[in-house]
This record gives sequence, structure tokens and C-alpha cells, in this order.
Amino acid sequence: MDFNSLIGLMDKEIELYKQLRILYSDKKNSLIKNDIKSLKNIDNQILELISKIKICETKRLKIAGDKFNNISALINYAKIESPEYLNKLENQKIEINKLAKEISHLHKTNLELIKHGLVLSDKTLQLIIKICREGNRNYSSSGFSKFNTPISTIIQEA
Repeated sequence: MDFNSLIGLMDKEIELYKQLRILYSDKKNSLIKNDIKSLKNIDNQILELISKIKICETKRLKIAGDKFNNISALINYAKIESPEYLNKLENQKIEINKLAKEISHLHKTNLELIKHGLVLSDKTLQLIIKICREGNRNYSSSGFSKFNTPISTIIQEA
């Protein structure tokens, strides 16, 4: 097994995950600021990064083989066959796990912000509808005021 190539690919994956973490943080800030243009751009960048990560993962699995489909399996194999790579692999595993937790937390935060925005939008819409319904009670079906109010001078002049 070519551990140098695997480690190189895993380093590249880690860098991509770091970029992904930054984008999720930027997305959170865009959601808070309600910056839709920025949000669309960030979402496109996230999708692009995820594609790059999948490509790296596919290459890594091709080099490592199906029975080494996770880092723990590679570490166990390195303990026996190539102990000189063990420390690097263990450090990569720690880094990937740390990044995964941070990205997951940011993703959950972003989902909560989106949910909150939807609830706020729904409440605002319900309030507007309620006001419109109550406002309609002041007018007849033909659109005339039910109250004896003088006609506006603008209407009189027209």
C-alpha cells in the first residue's frame, strides 16, 4: 500500500474540510445578516467543495482498497505493516474528527437560523393577513367606507 499517496490525499481532504468549515461559518453570518446574495454564493461554493472532497475520498479508497474504507482500519494496518506512518495517520484522524464536529455544529446552527427565519416570516405574514382582514371590515363589498367620513379633497378634485 502506498502510504505516502494516502497521506497526501488525506492532507488535501483536511484542507478541503477546513475550507468547508470557513464557508459554513460565513453562511451563518450571512443568515444572521439576511444577505441572500452572499448566501447563494456560499451555498454554491459549499457544493463545489463537497464535490472535491468526494473526488479525494474516491481516490483514497481506490488506493487503499475496500477493506480500508476508514482511517481506523488504515491505522490498524499501519501498526503492523508500516509503523513509521502511524503517528501521521493518528494525527490526521484526530484533525478530521475535530473538523467534522465543528462543521456539524455549524450546520446545525445554520439550520436553526433558517428555521427561525421561517417562523419569523410566517408570523409576519399571519399578522399582515390579520390586519388586512380587519381592515376590510371597514368597507362594504363595493369598496365604500361604512363610516360617514368626508371624501378626500384629492377625490373631490378628480
